[in-house]
Amino acid sequence: MAFNYGFKDEIKQVLHKIIKDKKISINDDESIKKLFFLGNIPDPDLLIRTGGNNRLSNFIMFNLTYTEIFFIQTLWPDFNNNELLKIINNYNIVSRRYGL
Repeated sequence: MAFNYGFKDEIKQVLHKIIKDKKISINDDESIKKLFFLGNIPDPDLLIRTGGNNRLSNFIMFNLTYTEIFFIQTLWPDFNNNELLKIINNYNIVSRRYGL
């Protein structure tokens, strides 16, 4: 489970790191990934957006490239195990191609 921390602020911090330490490598994906808040933590496979909004709202944008996103009408306080199981079942039938 994760909560919005603000991607725009994260980008600012990444740019400050690059400017401050000119020896930072940006030649490969793993080096770039280390600059972001999630670091080497694997990208999420699944994101559930509650509340009926069909937007990401500034949420870990760098790490959502191949994430399956499910938008639901239910508000967060009302989200329950039954809804989670439905989403997991739907996720399990998705053919993930990672951009191919």
